[in-house]
Amino acid sequence: NHGNKMSDAKCRLLAKHTAKSIAKARAMSYMELKVRKERQLSLAQAEAHLVTEKLVKQKGRKRKVKEAENGTPAVYKWRRKRAN
Repeated sequence: NHGNKMSDAKCRLLAKHTAKSIAKARAMSYMELKVRKERQLSLAQAEAHLVTEKLVKQKGRKRKVKEAENGTPAVYKWRRKRAN
């Protein structure tokens, strides 16, 4: 019977240790997810700027509708071309 009490105490200690390690792993996973989301957002903004710059360099008459703000690129409007 004495052996059962020792194994029960060891079992509770192991469960407590396992719960802490699971909580730590979960916290690390959420931190990694947050970092990945921030990186994805910054890459999406950079891509939008590059696409806008590429379109602005092309031929055609255009005018700026809205200035760039908060990381978003400026908005342009192109004049329609007539079909031949």
